[in-house]
Amino acid sequence: MMRWLLPSRWRMGEGFLALILLGLVVLTVAPAFAAPAPKPTPLQTVQAIYAAMPRPTPPELLSRTLRALMRKDLERRERKLDFEWRAGGEESPALTDFKPRMTRAKGDAATVEASFYNHGERRFRRFFLIREGGRWVLDDALLVPENGKLQDFLKGKG
Repeated sequence: MMRWLLPSRWRMGEGFLALILLGLVVLTVAPAFAAPAPKPTPLQTVQAIYAAMPRPTPPELLSRTLRALMRKDLERRERKLDFEWRAGGEESPALTDFKPRMTRAKGDAATVEASFYNHGERRFRRFFLIREGGRWVLDDALLVPENGKLQDFLKGKG
């Protein structure tokens, strides 16, 4: 590394300086070569909704419409949605045999169905997802045996 060009007092620190310069080059060039992060599929979005249990559904997994309806319902003194919609019960969920499957994807809309047991009672969900801001988010869900759609429950129609 052309030691003869550096004054003698800088020679000891040249390795450290070279390391810092190499680090800066790597930090500026590496992102250009990194593979883009894979976008979650509709099935992965549904799996993430259930992975969050027993905590509330992460807002970033919900459409703007559904987020607004849920926020409005949380602000009410008497909530329209008075049960855990993902599991279908009022007590702590105990899900077993959770089986989600992709049933349809066309353009910016997709449907995922899931069946499971909660405290031994069979449940079924049909999730309607949309692509919003380049990501798959939940827009509505058909709940069985509750026999209604999530947005309808939130609006007081369920």
